[in-house]
Amino acid sequence: MHRALRPLEYFNLVALHGHEYELCDDFYSDDGVADAAEEPVDLEPALTFPTLESLRGHVERLVDYTIVKWWYPAAVTPYLVGFAPQEVLHVLDDKLARNPFLLPRCLEVAAEVLQGHAYAWVKYQLSSVEEPLQVLDFAYALSRCFPAAEAEAVLLAALSTLNEKALAEHVTCLCYLAGNGPLDWIEAHCRAITTVPGGYGVTCAALGITWERVQRWLKMGRPLSLMALDALVNCSTTAATQNRPLWLREHPPYLHAPSTLEAMNEVLSAYVTLDSVPRTKMAIRFIQEHWPQILKTN
Repeated sequence: MHRALRPLEYFNLVALHGHEYELCDDFYSDDGVADAAEEPVDLEPALTFPTLESLRGHVERLVDYTIVKWWYPAAVTPYLVGFAPQEVLHVLDDKLARNPFLLPRCLEVAAEVLQGHAYAWVKYQLSSVEEPLQVLDFAYALSRCFPAAEAEAVLLAALSTLNEKALAEHVTCLCYLAGNGPLDWIEAHCRAITTVPGGYGVTCAALGITWERVQRWLKMGRPLSLMALDALVNCSTTAATQNRPLWLREHPPYLHAPSTLEAMNEVLSAYVTLDSVPRTKMAIRFIQEHWPQILKTN
């Protein structure tokens, strides 16, 4: 017997169990429609997927809505901010008591809806974590719910314990932070790495790298010089740029405190005479052709 779930049935199951394999996007759309049903599905009006308006005033069902959607739905935030923070936190605690694997989405709800009101709750959840990589899963919530200095200290302490391979895979968690602290940490702690994958450039662009730092890193040579060039390339990202991280497209970076184009081009042209491998030449050519996007002067 083959029987696919109707949208409301899908909603109720995912809200309880999360996106188990049988409930993944191979079989169901984001609105609970069975895409791979082996026989026709009877779509009864009473079993349609809930709308946000139909859930207004129901804090638990609104939190369910955030859990069911594949990506956190920004449209739900105005509905949830109307509740007292303790009401939302009570629902989050209840969800985690039933299914601890819902923690990532519960942290997103805390970050988007409660922010500083969830400081103690996020700190309590963090207290049960021991592995550094698990701490990094809290990065976005820390950036939104903790004071900036405390969030930075927690994340940098966790990153400091990682080997080169793990650091390269997780350094982008710093994208959620701001200020010079994370860039200073990269400058101090990443001088000895042997490879520079793209995550470093993404992170430095998101953190707001300045031309003064770019110029200094170019003088210091690899690996920091490659990070600086990659950061400039990523600063060209706009909302319409394809094949760039979603965070950069939603928060387009730009080069802070630039010099004149003539002066910056002169520095780049001088650098490429010292490091003329294809990666470097391609990056510098791209940068010099995309200054308006990098500086966001359009």
